[in-house]
Amino acid sequence: KYLPVIKHGENNEEEIRADSSASDFIRSIWAYYLTLLTDSKRHPGFLVMDEPCQHSMKEASLTHLFEECASITDKQTILFCSSQPKTEENEEEKEKLGSNLIEELSKKVRDNGLNLKYINIDPKAITLLDQ
Repeated sequence: KYLPVIKHGENNEEEIRADSSASDFIRSIWAYYLTLLTDSKRHPGFLVMDEPCQHSMKEASLTHLFEECASITDKQTILFCSSQPKTEENEEEKEKLGSNLIEELSKKVRDNGLNLKYINIDPKAITLLDQ
């Protein structure tokens, strides 16, 4: 079974979904998959995340996700983001944004010395590649 579990004591464990909020759950899944990518001996060496930007989070958290993915240099992570992220900072003003926040955040990650490639496939489909 490849879903994260929470251990309560020696012999008591339950799926993380039963013991967390929806936003905590998805972040826990991301952390779990990234850990499998880096630590598993049987992992194929690439990870694809579909629409991680659709979860309302702080821009700093989204940037951190991009940084974590880009810091794994011996594997590949692909993030498919079809629209502007719903961050806590821009959720109410999303319609007014003229620039592409995903592109801005990926540039910030590259400016921090990490290898992250931003590819704009079309105006409604944005792909981030870490290699």
